[in-house]
Amino acid sequence: MAPRRRLARGEPAEGKTLLVYGAPVAILRFPIAPGASFVSTGTIANGTLRGLPYAGKDTYEVSVDALGLVVLPSLAFTQAHRVRTRVTVAPAVGTATTRRQVGYFFECFAEVVRVTSKADEPEENFITAAEVRRIGF
Repeated sequence: MAPRRRLARGEPAEGKTLLVYGAPVAILRFPIAPGASFVSTGTIANGTLRGLPYAGKDTYEVSVDALGLVVLPSLAFTQAHRVRTRVTVAPAVGTATTRRQVGYFFECFAEVVRVTSKADEPEENFITAAEVRRIGF
């Protein structure tokens, strides 16, 4: 029987995760304006994922495609920018996966809503979300 590995204080049972990009990655560029788009890539060379070595590349495809009203239960934002992001996570070994995010940004508040798709969602206008976040008071 193999000896049990001792966990460092605060380390989860499945092992430590530390994934650091070699250089900063732009996920939003200013000024934010409809029609703006860009691609940004982050590379991880000597990462750790659940206690195992990890290397890979994450690609962010970002576009600002609308400006309008966002109504939430306790407040409304006029002139909110809709920002669509397609994130592709490509490990050095294994299969790449993608997720889509639709975020709404408003001046002085930053991101007020984010909706994230399930993995490998093909549709830009997806209807089933894996996660929804919103500002609330």
